Amino acid sequence: MFDFVTPQLLAVTGAIIMEIAAMFGSSFGCLKTGNAGAAALAEDLGQFKNVLILAAAPVTQTFYAMIVLVTTFSVVMPKLATASMAVGWWVFAICILTGAAELHSAIFQGLVCVAGITFLPQTKGGVFTGSLLMAAYLELEGVSGMVFAIMSFALLKLM
Repeated sequence: MFDFVTPQLLAVTGAIIMEIAAMFGSSFGCLKTGNAGAAALAEDLGQFKNVLILAAAPVTQTFYAMIVLVTTFSVVMPKLATASMAVGWWVFAICILTGAAELHSAIFQGLVCVAGITFLPQTKGGVFTGSLLMAAYLELEGVSGMVFAIMSFALLKLM
């Protein structure tokens, strides 16, 4: 009935869903930080550099997912030609979990950065370093998602 479903199709589908999830998370995070940044800059234009750095932080999760996407297409896909359906389902699941990690990381990193951006004018930039460090905790979740995918592919002997 579903003879068209192959390990390669599962991998491509999972990788595309992963990238869409990461892009959505980054877009949402940047929407929030951009809104807060515009308000902060209306109060103190001198905070532009700090706002720019904090507002751009949620974009990195899209890049992490893109690294996994390219790895899936260039390294994993050729090895799936002779793999079982079970391996295809594993690759699909790995990509979905990685997408969820990138989505969560980007959204919540954006919210943390919003809090920092909001207080930049009042503290004359004094909260910038602390805000960046708090955002780094959520950045680690995104990096961990990417590392999880690559290590999982290696455990499946696809790399």
